[in-house]
Amino acid sequence: MNCHSWVKPMILTRKMLKSRRGLFFLKALASIWILYHLFVVIVMSNGSSYFGRFFQGVITPYANITGFNTSWNFFSPDPAHTMYIRYQVYFKDEKGDPIKESKEGFFPELKNVGTFDPTQRRELYMMHYLLLGPDRMEKMFVPHICRVNLGATSVRIDFIVESIAPLDQAVTFKQETMAELSKEQDYIKREFPCHVE
Repeated sequence: MNCHSWVKPMILTRKMLKSRRGLFFLKALASIWILYHLFVVIVMSNGSSYFGRFFQGVITPYANITGFNTSWNFFSPDPAHTMYIRYQVYFKDEKGDPIKESKEGFFPELKNVGTFDPTQRRELYMMHYLLLGPDRMEKMFVPHICRVNLGATSVRIDFIVESIAPLDQAVTFKQETMAELSKEQDYIKREFPCHVE
Protein backbone atom coordinates (compact mmCIF):
# COMPACT_ATOMS: atom_id res chain seq x y z
CA MET A 1 0.00 0.00 0.00
CA ASN A 2 1.29 3.41 -0.93
CA CYS A 3 2.09 5.56 2.09
CA HIS A 4 0.66 8.62 0.29
CA SER A 5 -2.72 6.97 -0.47
CA TRP A 6 -4.33 8.37 2.68
CA VAL A 7 -3.11 11.94 2.07
CA LYS A 8 -5.69 12.81 -0.67
CA PRO A 9 -8.79 11.91 1.37
CA MET A 10 -7.34 13.82 4.31
CA ILE A 11 -6.78 16.94 2.18
CA LEU A 12 -10.38 16.67 0.85
CA THR A 13 -11.71 16.34 4.40
CA ARG A 14 -9.79 19.44 5.52
CA LYS A 15 -11.18 21.40 2.56
CA MET A 16 -14.72 20.23 3.39
CA LEU A 17 -14.32 21.27 7.03
CA LYS A 18 -13.23 24.75 5.93
CA SER A 19 -16.20 25.25 3.57
CA ARG A 20 -19.73 25.84 4.98
CA ARG A 21 -21.36 23.34 2.62
CA GLY A 22 -18.85 20.65 3.45
CA LEU A 23 -19.25 21.20 7.18
CA PHE A 24 -23.06 21.12 6.86
CA PHE A 25 -22.83 17.89 4.83
CA LEU A 26 -20.59 16.19 7.43
CA LYS A 27 -22.85 17.28 10.31
CA ALA A 28 -25.94 16.03 8.47
CA LEU A 29 -24.23 12.73 7.69
CA ALA A 30 -23.12 12.30 11.32
CA SER A 31 -26.63 13.19 12.58
CA ILE A 32 -28.29 10.66 10.27
CA TRP A 33 -25.84 7.95 11.35
CA ILE A 34 -26.46 8.74 15.07
CA LEU A 35 -30.25 8.60 14.59
CA TYR A 36 -29.96 5.33 12.65
CA HIS A 37 -27.67 3.88 15.31
CA LEU A 38 -30.08 4.83 18.13
CA PHE A 39 -32.97 3.36 16.15
CA VAL A 40 -31.07 0.07 15.79
CA VAL A 41 -30.23 0.01 19.52
CA ILE A 42 -33.86 0.59 20.52
CA VAL A 43 -35.48 -1.80 18.02
CA MET A 44 -32.94 -4.64 18.31
CA SER A 45 -33.30 -4.86 22.08
CA ASN A 46 -36.48 -6.72 21.14
CA GLY A 47 -35.70 -7.89 17.61
CA SER A 48 -38.61 -10.33 17.36
CA SER A 49 -41.19 -7.60 17.99
CA TYR A 50 -43.41 -6.22 15.23
CA PHE A 51 -41.02 -3.32 14.48
CA GLY A 52 -38.02 -5.62 14.57
CA ARG A 53 -39.56 -7.91 11.97
CA PHE A 54 -40.84 -4.99 9.85
CA PHE A 55 -37.43 -3.24 9.63
CA GLN A 56 -35.41 -6.48 9.60
CA GLY A 57 -33.92 -6.00 6.12
CA VAL A 58 -32.69 -2.50 6.92
CA ILE A 59 -31.28 -2.91 10.42
CA THR A 60 -30.27 -6.56 10.86
CA PRO A 61 -27.01 -6.42 8.81
CA TYR A 62 -25.82 -3.41 10.81
CA ALA A 63 -26.99 -4.97 14.09
CA ASN A 64 -25.07 -8.18 13.29
CA ILE A 65 -21.86 -6.27 12.64
CA THR A 66 -22.12 -4.11 15.78
CA GLY A 67 -23.35 -6.92 18.05
CA PHE A 68 -26.81 -5.52 18.77
CA ASN A 69 -28.63 -8.52 17.32
CA THR A 70 -29.25 -10.39 20.56
CA SER A 71 -31.25 -13.56 21.08
CA TRP A 72 -32.83 -12.49 24.38
CA ASN A 73 -36.02 -10.49 24.88
CA PHE A 74 -37.05 -8.48 27.89
CA PHE A 75 -39.83 -6.19 26.69
CA SER A 76 -43.56 -6.78 26.80
CA PRO A 77 -44.33 -7.92 23.23
CA ASP A 78 -42.29 -11.11 23.64
CA PRO A 79 -41.31 -11.72 27.26
CA ALA A 80 -39.71 -14.91 28.48
CA HIS A 81 -41.99 -17.92 28.55
CA THR A 82 -43.27 -19.46 31.76
CA MET A 83 -41.42 -22.68 32.64
CA TYR A 84 -42.01 -25.11 35.47
CA ILE A 85 -41.86 -28.78 36.42
CA ARG A 86 -45.13 -30.64 36.95
CA TYR A 87 -44.77 -33.89 38.87
CA GLN A 88 -47.21 -36.66 39.74
CA VAL A 89 -46.42 -38.87 42.75
CA TYR A 90 -47.82 -42.43 42.58
CA PHE A 91 -48.52 -44.78 45.50
CA LYS A 92 -48.81 -48.41 44.33
CA ASP A 93 -48.53 -51.88 45.87
CA GLU A 94 -46.37 -54.79 44.62
CA LYS A 95 -48.95 -55.71 41.96
CA GLY A 96 -49.04 -52.16 40.57
CA ASP A 97 -52.49 -51.33 41.93
CA PRO A 98 -52.92 -47.86 43.46
CA ILE A 99 -52.87 -47.78 47.27
CA LYS A 100 -54.09 -44.19 47.40
CA GLU A 101 -54.75 -41.36 44.98
CA SER A 102 -51.76 -39.89 43.16
CA LYS A 103 -50.59 -36.42 44.15
CA GLU A 104 -49.80 -33.59 41.71
CA GLY A 105 -47.27 -30.88 42.44
CA PHE A 106 -45.33 -28.10 40.75
CA PHE A 107 -41.77 -26.85 41.06
CA PRO A 108 -41.52 -23.96 41.66
CA GLU A 109 -44.77 -24.02 43.58
CA LEU A 110 -45.93 -20.64 42.25
CA LYS A 111 -45.60 -21.63 38.62
CA ASN A 112 -47.21 -18.61 36.93
CA VAL A 113 -46.28 -15.79 39.29
CA GLY A 114 -43.31 -13.48 38.86
CA THR A 115 -41.54 -12.77 42.10
CA PHE A 116 -38.72 -10.81 43.69
CA ASP A 117 -38.66 -12.99 46.81
CA PRO A 118 -35.14 -14.50 47.05
CA THR A 119 -36.42 -17.91 48.18
CA GLN A 120 -38.79 -18.24 45.26
CA ARG A 121 -36.13 -16.94 42.85
CA ARG A 122 -33.79 -19.70 44.10
CA GLU A 123 -36.44 -22.27 43.19
CA LEU A 124 -36.56 -20.87 39.65
CA TYR A 125 -32.77 -21.08 39.35
CA MET A 126 -32.82 -24.59 40.81
CA MET A 127 -35.40 -25.67 38.23
CA HIS A 128 -33.15 -24.40 35.42
CA TYR A 129 -30.15 -26.17 36.98
CA LEU A 130 -32.06 -29.47 37.19
CA LEU A 131 -33.16 -29.24 33.57
CA LEU A 132 -29.67 -28.53 32.22
CA GLY A 133 -28.43 -31.99 33.23
CA PRO A 134 -30.74 -34.93 32.51
CA ASP A 135 -29.26 -37.05 35.32
CA ARG A 136 -29.77 -34.28 37.92
CA MET A 137 -33.51 -34.83 37.88
CA GLU A 138 -33.10 -38.50 38.75
CA LYS A 139 -30.31 -38.05 41.30
CA MET A 140 -31.49 -34.90 43.10
CA PHE A 141 -35.11 -33.97 42.50
CA VAL A 142 -36.86 -37.37 42.44
CA PRO A 143 -35.25 -38.65 45.71
CA HIS A 144 -36.31 -35.43 47.45
CA ILE A 145 -39.92 -35.77 46.23
CA CYS A 146 -39.96 -39.45 47.27
CA ARG A 147 -38.67 -38.61 50.79
CA VAL A 148 -41.28 -35.87 51.24
CA ASN A 149 -44.12 -38.18 50.09
CA LEU A 150 -43.76 -41.27 52.30
CA GLY A 151 -44.86 -44.48 50.62
CA ALA A 152 -44.40 -43.12 47.09
CA THR A 153 -43.41 -45.77 44.53
CA SER A 154 -42.74 -43.58 41.48
CA VAL A 155 -42.71 -39.98 40.26
CA ARG A 156 -43.70 -38.80 36.79
CA ILE A 157 -41.94 -35.61 35.66
CA ASP A 158 -43.20 -33.22 32.96
CA PHE A 159 -41.25 -30.10 32.01
CA ILE A 160 -43.82 -27.51 30.88
CA VAL A 161 -43.25 -24.38 28.82
CA GLU A 162 -46.20 -22.02 28.47
CA SER A 163 -45.57 -19.80 25.48
CA ILE A 164 -47.02 -16.32 25.40
CA ALA A 165 -48.82 -15.29 22.22
CA PRO A 166 -46.90 -12.83 20.00
CA LEU A 167 -48.22 -9.27 19.72
CA ASP A 168 -49.56 -9.70 16.18
CA GLN A 169 -51.60 -12.77 17.26
CA ALA A 170 -52.99 -10.92 20.27
CA VAL A 171 -54.05 -8.03 18.02
CA THR A 172 -55.62 -10.36 15.41
CA PHE A 173 -57.58 -12.45 17.95
CA LYS A 174 -58.77 -9.66 20.26
CA GLN A 175 -61.86 -11.58 21.41
CA GLU A 176 -59.73 -14.37 22.94
CA THR A 177 -57.95 -14.05 26.27
CA MET A 178 -54.18 -14.36 26.58
CA ALA A 179 -54.68 -17.62 28.48
CA GLU A 180 -56.53 -19.07 25.47
CA LEU A 181 -53.80 -17.93 23.06
CA SER A 182 -51.06 -19.36 25.28
CA LYS A 183 -49.71 -22.76 24.25
CA GLU A 184 -48.57 -25.37 26.74
CA GLN A 185 -45.77 -27.64 25.54
CA ASP A 186 -44.43 -30.70 27.38
CA TYR A 187 -40.72 -31.30 26.82
CA ILE A 188 -39.74 -34.00 29.30
CA LYS A 189 -42.19 -36.80 30.09
CA ARG A 190 -40.54 -39.43 32.22
CA GLU A 191 -41.38 -41.65 35.14
CA PHE A 192 -38.78 -42.46 37.82
CA PRO A 193 -39.01 -45.18 40.50
CA CYS A 194 -38.61 -44.24 44.16
CA HIS A 195 -35.70 -45.86 46.00
CA VAL A 196 -36.03 -44.48 49.50
CA GLU A 197 -34.22 -46.19 52.36
